[in-house]
Formats: sequence, structure tokens, C-alpha cells
Amino acid sequence: MSGKYVGFVLAAIIALGIAGIAFRLLSTEGEGIRRLGGVSPLAPEVIDRVVMRDAERQTVVTKRDGGWWVDAYPAIGVRLEALWETAGRINDAELVATNSTNHDLMGVHPDNHTVLEFWNEGELVERFIVGDKQFAPVGERVITPWTATVRLCYLRRPDEVEVYSIFCEFPEPFGTDANFWKDPIVAAVPPDEIESVTFNYADESFAIRLIDSAWFIEDDQGTELASIEAVTNLLVELRQVVTRDFPSEDEAAALNWDEPHAVMAVGVREGSSASGVLLLFLQKGRDPEFYVRDSQKPWPYFLDEEATGYILKTRQDFVVVPTPAPTPFPTPRPGT
Repeated sequence: MSGKYVGFVLAAIIALGIAGIAFRLLSTEGEGIRRLGGVSPLAPEVIDRVVMRDAERQTVVTKRDGGWWVDAYPAIGVRLEALWETAGRINDAELVATNSTNHDLMGVHPDNHTVLEFWNEGELVERFIVGDKQFAPVGERVITPWTATVRLCYLRRPDEVEVYSIFCEFPEPFGTDANFWKDPIVAAVPPDEIESVTFNYADESFAIRLIDSAWFIEDDQGTELASIEAVTNLLVELRQVVTRDFPSEDEAAALNWDEPHAVMAVGVREGSSASGVLLLFLQKGRDPEFYVRDSQKPWPYFLDEEATGYILKTRQDFVVVPTPAPTPFPTPRPGT
């Protein structure tokens, strides 16, 4: 029996076990479903900091300058929506366990839980122990508190053993990996609104420009028709440039943007819905990898060799390659 199959069977057993716990509890509750209740309002209007941490990682989402931030980066909107939507269900969480026997299976055990805190103006508003992970092992045991079948997260108050459940459409609405909360989009420009892209390097400067519905290469030597395939590929990539990683705070602080190794300016047509963007690139050591930053924003991103190669082009990349002339068939000699 393969490990994958064993994991699937175990997950199913755990899900059924938890469902059985809930059923037995509710079937013996003469007063019906018991809910958590007494929870302070948990909404972005009354909370200015959310802390999520486990034994390995921590994420702090902070309200600042009219927005929500994780470290120096804006937080992803869809993750924030999921956070507040899930937090809004906590007050109505349903009781599923009244002892600590299954805390590990529900991800609310000291060995595999997530601590969730809501703060306002330096005061702790609420703290919960949460089990919202798809994989929350204890030692070598495979434990899956959240499953696609049940779609529940589990929580309890730190000083109580009673465990409650809430609906979670996806796992880890209170995830502890900060990188999954940071907005990864470096730049996003609709391809049909771009009219020029200019590249500046220490040894080369050129532009590709849309002129009368055709793309041309422009530099000090003049103008020539550009490869439509190469231009199209670049414009598609500029639709959304996404980072592959985030520099650490120490890395970001050490970067000198006054002398970038490359500069890329994307110009848009007049009246476009998007704005043009100026991207600055700093090579990471001797590697063909770069830190990149929108010149209008202070936070940097990281692009590996593959991602950089998609957008950071040379003039030669846009030169039209002549199609080889077909080889003529030899003229047959008389009598053959």
C-alpha cells in the first residue's frame, strides 16, 4: 500500500472521527447546538493588527496609511477578505468537543496549533488557538485538521478545552507564512495599452515602439522592424509580472537603487486605464538573477533567472530573423 494511499485513508478516518464526535455531542445536547458566543467584534473597522503564529513562523498584518501591510509590503486583497470573512464566523462557532482527547486531530494541540490574536491600539482584543491547516503533523503522525470534504476550521480559547468549529472554504485562512500574505505583483500593464518599452543598460540602450500599428526597434543607429513574435511574448509577460520571492529586511536595506544595472520603462497610450511603469533592476551578485522595484514604490522584489529572462531583453532579441530561402530542386539532366 503506497504512502499516498495510506495518507488518504488516514485523512478520511480522521474526518469521519471528527464528524462522529460532533454528532455524538449534538445528539446528547438537550438544548441543541452550543455556540461560542461572547466574542468581541472582529472586523477591519475595529481591529488594527492581526497576529498569526505557530512553532515555526509568524505573520503580522497591520493597518497602516489606510491599508493593510505585512512587513514592508501591501497585503493581498483576497487573503484579507478570507481572513475577515472567517473571523466574522467565530462568534457563531459550534461546539464539537468538550475535552482535550482530540485536540491534536483538530490542530489545536500545543504541538500543532496556530495562535491567532486580534489587537486594537496596542490592546489585545481576542486570542484563540486555531486548527486551520491541511497538514498539521505531530511528530511523524500525519494529521489533517482541514479537509476538502469537511471544510471546517477548529478553535478554542487558550484557557479552555472546549473546541468549536467554523466553516472554512480553504485551508489556512490564518496562515503563518508571511510571504503568502504579501502582494507578489511587481507590475501589471494591459498588453493592448502598451505603446513603447525602453531598455537601458550600461552598454546598450534601445526601445521597441508601436508606430502605425507596427512595432519597431529604435536606437542611436536608427529604426527597424521588430519581430512581432518577440514583442507579443514580452507584452504578454508584462500583463502581470509576479515575484518568485521576497528579499529579507536586511537584504532590502542593503540595496542601492541609485545605480541600477538595468532600467525598463513601459509607456502606455494616452487615455489608458493603466499607468506606465519604470522598473529598476539590481543584479544579485554574479548570478543572472535580479532584485526589481517599481520606481514609484519603496519595496523590492526578487526575480530568478527564468522570470528575469522573460522580460529583461536585449536588442538582438527583437531583431527579425530572415526566413531562409527554400533550396531549389536540381534541374534534371536530359535523358534522366
